[in-house]
Amino acid sequence: MFVILVSPFEIRAIYYYFNDRASSPKQFAISLFVFQVTRHIFLLNYGSNFFLYLASGSKFRKDLRKLCGRKTGLTQLFQLLVQQVAAKQLFSRLQIICDC
Repeated sequence: MFVILVSPFEIRAIYYYFNDRASSPKQFAISLFVFQVTRHIFLLNYGSNFFLYLASGSKFRKDLRKLCGRKTGLTQLFQLLVQQVAAKQLFSRLQIICDC
């Protein structure tokens, strides 16, 4: 999957490295269009693994359900982050009070 999604962008980069002679606005527009299309295909590589694992891995789906569960996973992580932010704010306020 990696090779399929990354190759067009890299081939385009190599081609334009040696042949980037956009002599007209039309050629420039075409090269820009090719760049945008291949870049989007390249960026699909970053998100494709999640969906491949989701479609094929039963353990991945089970762990994902645990992670997104009601009282586990992301909820606990979010609560921990909120507590840390609150603690940092409290600490910064105490520093301001002590500095005065």
